[in-house]
Amino acid sequence: MDYKFYDTSSLLLKADNLFDTDEKFAISSITLSELEHIKTSSHKDQEVKCAARHLLKELDKGGYDIIVYKPQYDAPLNEMGLEINNDAKILACALHYDSLHPQDVDFVTNDLALKAIARLFFPEDQ
Repeated sequence: MDYKFYDTSSLLLKADNLFDTDEKFAISSITLSELEHIKTSSHKDQEVKCAARHLLKELDKGGYDIIVYKPQYDAPLNEMGLEINNDAKILACALHYDSLHPQDVDFVTNDLALKAIARLFFPEDQ
């Protein structure tokens, strides 16, 4: 069985058809925090804020896993000397999720910098 792990940017783009299939997917608690910040940010345009609100309403339906970020998930990233920022924390959660479902997790992102780093851990997904 395949599992998807979405970062914030990919979720925002997939909001309208997130639950159109029976695929199993997960997100990070960091993504939920980022969405909450986006919907209330004075630095984001109305379209992005509206998309974040819509996505949170869709996520309220449930039917997915939330991986709550823990600093110990950073170990593989620390070993490579990578900076631990929100993108790295999301990737760390995806790596933890992958450890629960070996060989079955596809990491999905539209963030080009994060995609480049994710290829180090999920080479076939990118």
